[in-house]
Amino acid sequence: MSVTMNRIEFISDLFHKLDQPNCKDRVFLISEKTKFTYKQLLDQVKAIGHFGQVNELKGKTVLVSLSNEFELISTIAGLMSVGVSVLLFDPKTKKRRLDNILSVAKIDGWIVDGDKVAEWELQPAIINIDIHSAKNSEKGVVGKLLKKKQVNQKQTFYSWINKLELLDSFPKIDPDSIAIILFTSGTTADPKGVPLTHGNILSHLRTLSVHYQLNDSSVISNVLPIFHGDGLFQGPFLAMYSGITLSKPLEFEIQKIEELMLSIYKHRVSHFVAVPTILKLINDFGSGLEDSFDTDEFKFVVSTAAYLDEDLWSSFMSRFNVRVVNVYGLSETVAGSFFCGPNDDSFKIGTVGKPVDTEVKIVDEQGQSVEPNDVGELVIRGQHIISSYLIRGSNPDPEGWFYTGDLGFMDSEGFYHIKGRRGSVIIRGGINTYPEELIEVLNQHPEIQDSFVFGEKDDTWGERIVVALVSNDGSSLDSNGVIQYLSKHVAEEHIPNQIHFVSSLKRGASGKIIEEEVRKSIQVADDNPGSKTIGSELKASLLKLAEESFNSNVKPDQYYMESGRLEGWNSLAHLHLATRIEETFNVKLSTKEIMSITSLSAAESILLDKMGKE
Repeated sequence: MSVTMNRIEFISDLFHKLDQPNCKDRVFLISEKTKFTYKQLLDQVKAIGHFGQVNELKGKTVLVSLSNEFELISTIAGLMSVGVSVLLFDPKTKKRRLDNILSVAKIDGWIVDGDKVAEWELQPAIINIDIHSAKNSEKGVVGKLLKKKQVNQKQTFYSWINKLELLDSFPKIDPDSIAIILFTSGTTADPKGVPLTHGNILSHLRTLSVHYQLNDSSVISNVLPIFHGDGLFQGPFLAMYSGITLSKPLEFEIQKIEELMLSIYKHRVSHFVAVPTILKLINDFGSGLEDSFDTDEFKFVVSTAAYLDEDLWSSFMSRFNVRVVNVYGLSETVAGSFFCGPNDDSFKIGTVGKPVDTEVKIVDEQGQSVEPNDVGELVIRGQHIISSYLIRGSNPDPEGWFYTGDLGFMDSEGFYHIKGRRGSVIIRGGINTYPEELIEVLNQHPEIQDSFVFGEKDDTWGERIVVALVSNDGSSLDSNGVIQYLSKHVAEEHIPNQIHFVSSLKRGASGKIIEEEVRKSIQVADDNPGSKTIGSELKASLLKLAEESFNSNVKPDQYYMESGRLEGWNSLAHLHLATRIEETFNVKLSTKEIMSITSLSAAESILLDKMGKE
């Protein structure tokens, strides 16, 4: 049964269709350890929905921050089913950001991992729910759910669920009521609250389901975090809307690329959703896995959430013999608005394709529409787009237009191109420089791994152009070499004033480079020109490098801890650590050695072996 045949106007319609006998026994989620059916999902949704209903939570806002993905999905859906607004927050995030968010968003209760209550200094509210993960289990432990008073009693998640009554029927919820509140990541430290309504979400899920040509046999693979908009809406919510299976076999790490690619065949995946960063890592470290998408079931890859470099795009498609659909969207649009592919008439590498279920105009600074091929701000309108932000004084456009802040143009064939962010344009001496264009040229250099471009205030010229880049291992490239290279590919007025070499460029969950962290990296690189010494303090040196790479405190007793258990050790941090090891100890690590760094002690063994040979 495909539930997309009829338009779903209310969230209750969605759950009713999933509750039919021909859908309940279907697999909803393939997780790392087990599978969950739609019946298991709906039982939890009904229980949590009933709890919300009897506690009169309709119209209230609840902070939800859980590590267990199935419990998280069930909780979000259960609260939404009875009209509770969910403020979604990643449990890995620090207190400072939560404080910033709660200064904007008022919450009436919280459902969080138990260890976060003290860390975040959460205050008592209408409901206060502590969930403590059970070791070696997919299940968790949840504290007693209360409306008014607090008790210390705790019980397992499933024993608690089994005591709750289930909803007899799902109530109709106003499509204009807020379902989920996300806070934008962006490239700076200034998040905005994005209130997505039931109508926004349901409208866009239909667009995705139809445009991706989902059917009864479709299986989506999406390992992005649920707290990421594309991880949520192009993952479990799209699966629910379409009545199909979601494959989330692992939390993405560079060491698990082979496991992830093999799961595409094992789980009969038809659609693979990823951010460009993941595609780049697969492209760089996926040797021997080129036939992973060569199955009867597989349709196409979806790249989302960040700029897709044209060289990476072409290289990935050629190497893995698969089409990559490029999606342009914002948190404010649920997921996407423009789709480059999958059909030939909307596919053109280097563009974001064409709008789907979205009205578009490109305007100048006076708000007037511009001619084709002229650059202006992208302005869009559609049922999936928010009307205003979650801030006082946020005035929606009277005609429903949303100003994206992105600059772009439509070419003569009707394809749309994104030039960059309006706020990111660097104006030096009255000349506009678009960072994205410089980044694309820089990343085509054979000795440059990654790059970022931004503007700095300049008293004479208004702004100066600053480049931060990561060069390849063993590269002799210097600033003069970069300038000589750029001089062959860009106009003189776009040549940067400053070039900084850094060990890595930190990215957020969406894959976007975080400008604030780049500035810190530049400061560290400039302040520490780099001692490359080696001696008896090998362990201390590795601990220090780990702290720098993971952006967290690493204790000596964590030296032998596996990578998946160390806070901050993700794929990008892994590459940062490997790069810093090479720089500090003046060694060259092979791809196999990089993949074998599963703990700091493993890194030590690799280093000692290399030093013995050298």
